[in-house]
Amino acid sequence: MLYSRCVFSTDLVSVLEDFNRARGLNRQPLRHQLAAHNVHTAKKQRSSMSKGRPDNEQPETESEWRRELSGEEYRVLRESGTEPAGTSDLLHVDEDGVFECAGCGTDLFHTDQKYVSGTGWPSFWDAIADEAVITQREGLLDRRIEVTCSGCRGHLGHVFNDGPDPTGQRYCINGVALSFTAVDAERESQE
Repeated sequence: MLYSRCVFSTDLVSVLEDFNRARGLNRQPLRHQLAAHNVHTAKKQRSSMSKGRPDNEQPETESEWRRELSGEEYRVLRESGTEPAGTSDLLHVDEDGVFECAGCGTDLFHTDQKYVSGTGWPSFWDAIADEAVITQREGLLDRRIEVTCSGCRGHLGHVFNDGPDPTGQRYCINGVALSFTAVDAERESQE
């Protein structure tokens, strides 16, 4: 990640935020992205194993993904499925923490970006960092924009332009494609 290799001064962060505002980019302030990144980088550095694999090592074949994921996780993440509305345990999570990809553990969203959309799926107004997710139109005639994990390219859900301020976006994400880590649990494990 860019932020793990660079040290930003407060002045530079302010200049970059002013530049983004001038360009009409209503993204989460850079200093919030950096703070969230620092918390989650520490977590990843402590963990030498993720789902029984060394860090940064992912399944390479679909049969390996099938062994790694539950049936429902595989259907959603690898086959672009959709879980039934209102069935996710993560739908009503509002404690301080991070939502990660269930396939590879990449940090995707923070509870500060979560809101109740009334759709039946966990919804967020922005990703934890621009590089956390990839968005792309599903097909030439399809009007929906698919959201995938930048770490493993797993299907997460879709993004729509009917969300709240400051972005006006609604990342409508399948709960089965996510795992959740509370920040309080994170702090306790650091001690």
